[in-house]
Amino acid sequence: MSIDKKIAVTNYLIPILNNIISSPIFTSPTDKLLLKMESDTRIFVSAHPNIIFTHADKGNVTVALDKDAYLNKMITLLSDVDTYVLINKDPIKKLMKSIKVKTHLHFKAAISRDSTDLENLIVRICR
Repeated sequence: MSIDKKIAVTNYLIPILNNIISSPIFTSPTDKLLLKMESDTRIFVSAHPNIIFTHADKGNVTVALDKDAYLNKMITLLSDVDTYVLINKDPIKKLMKSIKVKTHLHFKAAISRDSTDLENLIVRICR
């Protein structure tokens, strides 16, 4: 099908699909309530840029925090030089390359299974 034909079909079908979705047959009172709540939430979030939403440390919950307080707390935590070290390069690329090489060699039977142990590999690369 040509691109012009695809665009014509898409332009024809989109309004039809939108009408089906918004039809009272397919929109239950619960759906309407959820859509209203989503809309209200979007309005609230855009009206309050100083509030951020993030996952809590424990439990499967989302918490709302003051953005400035959150950023200050994160800066304080990350400035602890006994816990965190600033790195110049992302070590993941080096780790991924080494893992790919080891895996490839292992499948070609060029190295034994012991030498492809992921934990030992990561420890050796990080040194």
